[in-house]
Amino acid sequence: MVNALEQDIADGRLSDGDRLPPHRDLARELSLSVGTVSKAYQEAEQRGIVSGHVGQGTFVRRRSAARAEPPPRDEPINLALNVPVEGGETQILSQTFSEVVREADLAPLLRYHPHGGIWQHREIIAASMSDSKLTVNPTQLFLCNGAQHAIDIALRW
Repeated sequence: MVNALEQDIADGRLSDGDRLPPHRDLARELSLSVGTVSKAYQEAEQRGIVSGHVGQGTFVRRRSAARAEPPPRDEPINLALNVPVEGGETQILSQTFSEVVREADLAPLLRYHPHGGIWQHREIIAASMSDSKLTVNPTQLFLCNGAQHAIDIALRW
């Protein structure tokens, strides 16, 4: 949705100062949830292509030539959007994906896994977390696929 908004601005369908529809109206028009539209408007504001004013609406604004810098680390983290905090994740993920792609057999990774995670992965993570003061036992380490899975494991334990 944000990319479509950027394209509309680039193509001249939207101009600097144009007022965008209210969240509820756009959600109804696009058959989306109000939350989805709100997140998209927030992302567009972070990208610098709109500005929202409580009680007045959301307006297209001319994007500056330089992309906005990420917020300094001492500012609070915005939990309104479900995106990771900017950092070195891109490089770490790129390296990890390169290693995974080099593996000869990816099929086991595409299947359902044991309830607490693949044993080899639990051993590797436990070893990486252990040091001279703390020993992590892989039998007490569970890899979870989200909060609901974690709660389910905790209640069964």
